[in-house]
Amino acid sequence: MPQGASKGLPLLDQALAIEPTYALAHGFAAWAHQTLFIRGGMQAEHREKAARHAHAAIEYGSGDAMALALAGVHHRPGGA
Repeated sequence: MPQGASKGLPLLDQALAIEPTYALAHGFAAWAHQTLFIRGGMQAEHREKAARHAHAAIEYGSGDAMALALAGVHHRPGGA
């Protein structure tokens, strides 16, 4: 839900400030922003951030199945 995503994003931002190539954190950030986009008002900012984090999760996590699955939440057929 949007409330949970909003609470989790600052923690993910902290993790990414320490380790910018942390694929799983990018994947969860993509998921959180996608949740905020879909369920929190369709704000373009969240859609753009979801895309950016999904691309980073794919770039840094080619061997991390969970990071890739979370990135796929954004990059699903017909998705945002």
